Amino acid sequence: MIKIVPYKHLYLDDTIEIFTQLSAYYLKDNASDRGAVANNLKKNIVSHDSAMKLLLAYHQQTVCGLAAYTIMYPATKETGQLFLKELFISPDFSRKRIGETLMSYIANIALQKNCSRFDWTSNEDSIAAKNFYEKLGAPIIEKKKYYRFSGKKLKEIAGQLPEQMREEIVTAHPSSKYCP
Repeated sequence: MIKIVPYKHLYLDDTIEIFTQLSAYYLKDNASDRGAVANNLKKNIVSHDSAMKLLLAYHQQTVCGLAAYTIMYPATKETGQLFLKELFISPDFSRKRIGETLMSYIANIALQKNCSRFDWTSNEDSIAAKNFYEKLGAPIIEKKKYYRFSGKKLKEIAGQLPEQMREEIVTAHPSSKYCP
């Protein structure tokens, strides 16, 4: 039986476990260790100022999947947009309808929160993800382009802001605090 639960502090160890699996799955030999995963979760993902929401999936009391999403405004008219940042199912639990259950659960959240759409991105070279989303009936939005600043370019664009304004950001947005 599949059980989906919203993140609460009592699930921290399971959350660290599934994020550690996610890191190993995607980054292979360069994966983060459990301590680094735990620090990142506490500092960024489940901190007081994080807009990220987490869902954990369990199969027979074993954590086996996660979804990380946020709701953004504005969207069409006076609605929101639910954006799924991450959907991960432990490879040991694939083909058990956990991904479908999480997607359906998230779609229900989107409707409850008055969202007019539920969006996500997927790696173009992931045939399994493409097949999964097509099986669900999700259309690819061809008219949208996805942009990104990272690495050197991220630092370059950030450096274009006057120093005084950068100092104001530090004051207005202090380091994240852990939210148990």
